[in-house]
Amino acid sequence: MSDTLPTIWELEPHTAAKHRILRSYLDAWFPILARHPKAKRVLYVDAFAGPGEYKNGEDGSPVIALKAVLEHSHKFDTLIRLVFVEQNQARCDHLRAVIGRYADKIKAAHKRVEVSGPHCDDCEKLLSKALAAYEAKRQPFGPALIFLDQFGYSDVPLALVANIMRYEQCEVFSYLHGDGIRRFLEDPSKHEAISRAYGGDSWKAALKLPLKQRVTFLANEYQSVLKSKAGVKFVWHFAMHGEGDKLLYWLFFCTNHRRGLEEMKRAMAKVDTSGGSFKFSDAFDPGQLVLFDRFSDKWLEEHLSRHFAGKEITVKGIAEHVLEHTPGVLYKTVLKKLEDDGAIEVLPPYGKRRRGSFPDENLKIRFRS
Repeated sequence: MSDTLPTIWELEPHTAAKHRILRSYLDAWFPILARHPKAKRVLYVDAFAGPGEYKNGEDGSPVIALKAVLEHSHKFDTLIRLVFVEQNQARCDHLRAVIGRYADKIKAAHKRVEVSGPHCDDCEKLLSKALAAYEAKRQPFGPALIFLDQFGYSDVPLALVANIMRYEQCEVFSYLHGDGIRRFLEDPSKHEAISRAYGGDSWKAALKLPLKQRVTFLANEYQSVLKSKAGVKFVWHFAMHGEGDKLLYWLFFCTNHRRGLEEMKRAMAKVDTSGGSFKFSDAFDPGQLVLFDRFSDKWLEEHLSRHFAGKEITVKGIAEHVLEHTPGVLYKTVLKKLEDDGAIEVLPPYGKRRRGSFPDENLKIRFRS
């Protein structure tokens, strides 16, 4: 897809919501990784950084990341390295000027923060070169978070995500223009770019589906190839819809650690969509659950009872299902309610367990049919 935006442009409500998610996650992510005993530095890369601000002066994603460090109460004795990449020369120059405004604040903060760039370069080439350099030196690339906020869907090949995620403690937060893929699905001139994004032609199965089923298939298929071809253990994605319930784009979060997924979902839950012309929806739910408006313990009770009806599963299995396939993170309160209602049975042996508590992740639970 071609980028026809000017050097700076107006901030859309759904972009502002995406930035609130990013800030909320970074507020948790930076200090968690900075405390890691083996971390020599924490790396954040904004690979499509943009001009750094919007038409009415709102902060762009690079400034949001910088403020997440400067305004945090944590001292950050571990070096926080912020790398900004923007291929468009005019935007890169504008970003350089914007970041320059914070030079005095960076010095006054007395924190170990380093800004690299902005680099006016192609993010795929720059990242691939950096990853190769780390590999040649046999040094860990992580801990790192790579924000791949591309304009459309053709600039981030699956191979790049796979290359990043093979390093320990690396995470990717990426954008995919769902409406663009949907609209161009039957245009052969776009097929090569879509296959590059998906790491193959598996997406073409959508061409045989009814129009209403294509969007859900394409989102779930991208999640599938992130796991099978890019080696990502945990993937969470959600769709953002605009006016008239029109799909705008998908956001995908990739991590190999449960803690990272938990923190990202908590960050998403803090975003207030009330009064806006957009909404988030859960791509796993056929009814397009609106994440932050309708999710509740009651919904989770009904979901678990329906999904596991007549089955036996460990507490660990339930925890993983809740984390990977529902908008939730917490689940033990729901299990207590289900046990009180006789909807589940905890199977022996369970030692001195108190009813309504689930202290052992190996406890096995049977759901009523």
